[in-house]
Amino acid sequence: MLSETIYETLLDMLTKGELMPGEIINRREIAARLGVSVAPVLEAMVKLEMEGYIETIPRKGTQVKIIRPEDVLGNLLIKTGIECMAVRYYCGEKIRNNYDELLSLAVDLENSFVEFGSSMEVWRKDMAFHTALVSLCENPVLSEHYAAVSKPSLFYHLNCTYLHYSISERSNHVKLLETLRTDNKDEAEAAMREHLFSGKDIMSEYL
Repeated sequence: MLSETIYETLLDMLTKGELMPGEIINRREIAARLGVSVAPVLEAMVKLEMEGYIETIPRKGTQVKIIRPEDVLGNLLIKTGIECMAVRYYCGEKIRNNYDELLSLAVDLENSFVEFGSSMEVWRKDMAFHTALVSLCENPVLSEHYAAVSKPSLFYHLNCTYLHYSISERSNHVKLLETLRTDNKDEAEAAMREHLFSGKDIMSEYL
């Protein structure tokens, strides 16, 4: 579907910093740039607005959303809530059965950090690692909601001054994965919470 392709293109521009908070988005200019009609661009922008990436300002137009502290905090709390409850379901046997694949993702992530630092590519690999963990629940509804709150986090980390941490400040991903092999649900959840909260100044400010 054309509108979905345009949506993915605009989302990629947002997470790469090609469209910055406060920047006005003209749907006719976007349509001309992509060589399409205005209608599918409008559909894509409606979806982006529903997901919180852009906003319509009366007498001004549509702009990339200016990020507020409550946006970041809300996103972090929802994402953390999903991951901490999900880990209670998939820890133990499911981790052990998929350990080699998950370990490959964790090692690739950490090697990328050594090579590239806290770049957007590293953030994408971090999201892929955590998405793979949540997918072990084998629940499409859960995975869909997790994806919905994970995508904005890339946008926030690129543009937000409220988060003063990087991948390097988090717990070791390989170490986390080893801990999640346990059958002790409380221990697994505690390890995930510590991993997710590590370095998040906004969490310590509000919680």
